[in-house]
Amino acid sequence: KCACVGIQQMGALHWIVYYIDQWDKKDLNYTTGRILMTTNEQRFDKSIIDEDGIGAGPLDTLNKGRGLQNYIGFRNPSLSYQDNQFYSNNRTDNVYKLKDLILKGHIHITDDALLNELETLKYTFDHNQRRILISKDKMRKEGVKSPNLADSLIMAISLIGEVDYKQ
Repeated sequence: KCACVGIQQMGALHWIVYYIDQWDKKDLNYTTGRILMTTNEQRFDKSIIDEDGIGAGPLDTLNKGRGLQNYIGFRNPSLSYQDNQFYSNNRTDNVYKLKDLILKGHIHITDDALLNELETLKYTFDHNQRRILISKDKMRKEGVKSPNLADSLIMAISLIGEVDYKQ
């Protein structure tokens, strides 16, 4: 499935999840159109698209084909030990950024499906004893469905502090 989660800043340290959408159709044109329609209707300031999966096609179409600038890609490369001594990749780093926001009460999440997906995320350790989330393939083997909504929220969280406005 493809998923979209919108967050909104309500105060200096307070965020809410205010928009959630998910669809099954994996057609490039349909997904690109759905992303464009959603971002316009919801007036998202910035949108982040998973560049490692099916999202690479819509991202290219939106950025290069239409020349739009408010779409960026989310990549999940392995991080070197010098770059990050605690987490093995970008996704895991942002999951713990989200966990910190939740524990401090800085983000408000009311959607049960999203909360259930967040509860299914598990991690292990790499050879440097850094945390890394288990892969979606391993999750499927254990009978856990893909956390599409949770991944969308994780990507949205990665943008906190990155959105700049012109004065």
